[in-house]
Amino acid sequence: MKSTTYLILAIGALIYINRRKAKNLYLDLTQGEDMQITENFSWREFQGRTGLMPNDVSTRTLQMVGAMAGTLEIIRAYVGVPISITSGMRTAQSAAQMAAEGANPSATSDHFYDLNPASPLSVGAVDIQSSKLDTKALFNAILKLKYEGRIKTGQILLETANGGTSYWVHLANDPRLFLTPEQLAKRSSNSINLIAVSMDNGKSFTPVPSGQFIKA
Repeated sequence: MKSTTYLILAIGALIYINRRKAKNLYLDLTQGEDMQITENFSWREFQGRTGLMPNDVSTRTLQMVGAMAGTLEIIRAYVGVPISITSGMRTAQSAAQMAAEGANPSATSDHFYDLNPASPLSVGAVDIQSSKLDTKALFNAILKLKYEGRIKTGQILLETANGGTSYWVHLANDPRLFLTPEQLAKRSSNSINLIAVSMDNGKSFTPVPSGQFIKA
């Protein structure tokens, strides 16, 4: 279905990607998990526990990964420190494994990257942290970039599962890049644009008012 090289950073990715970081838009899918999508993000980081390789997924999934990698490059350049993806792509099987381990993966999560037929409105998401920057500060930095129009995103969530001793940021692609008007109508505005904090691993959320930040 795919040739040795494939233009995966098309459409949404080209909206976001910092051209100085995208030295070669045609990437070798046969490199597997070692495939470098952008200067600082590889397929391995997005792959997670799915075990999927670039040649295993659809063009649509590749475009979602490319768009997210481009957004992450802009965020990384802004904060000036490395960013780690702690959770990337999920399948129904890997989500079930997470649930069995006590996590709370959503059945309609954007983490599915179009990999779960039961969740056709997923558009790609990652959970991220930085060992060099407080996660609340990272969350606020992403909000600033969004408010200034320097990135276009879907949901931006600050989450924790253990009462606040360890946080991560959930960041989703802008659904308008990948969903038809009919599909967008099936997702509420809140589902698309939610900016919020969850202290219970995504079971409940406290919205952050538009244009505002949280106390770091």
